[in-house]
Amino acid sequence: MKPTSVKMIHSLCKDGGEGSPSNPVKFKGQDFEHLRASLLKEKKIFVDETFPPNLDSLGEQENISAKKLKIVEWLRPLDLNPDAEFIVDGTSRFDFSQGDVGNCWFLASIGALTLHKPLLAQVVPFDQNFGNN
Repeated sequence: MKPTSVKMIHSLCKDGGEGSPSNPVKFKGQDFEHLRASLLKEKKIFVDETFPPNLDSLGEQENISAKKLKIVEWLRPLDLNPDAEFIVDGTSRFDFSQGDVGNCWFLASIGALTLHKPLLAQVVPFDQNFGNN
């Protein structure tokens, strides 16, 4: 049985219509498959121009000291661990924890999506990893 929120979302979008599970709206026109193919061909790594690795992407940081913000370092998973894996044994809302950047809103959203795998798969394609493709 689907939760009420999922039923409501699906009732708003007829199958095949824009925004439906079979035809999701692409954020700022970005298409994951197209981006991946292009980057693999060019042997480049992705840098999201709509969410660049800088302090502006962290949003308003009124509750964080300037000292802490100065030490924010943007890293890719393989910079943290050369054996990093994208998804191991499925997903769970307990797979991550909040740090000091005040991103509880983001983590709450991702945590909620882990409870609805089909919706999560629309937001985060599962067929990606840090090695091949």
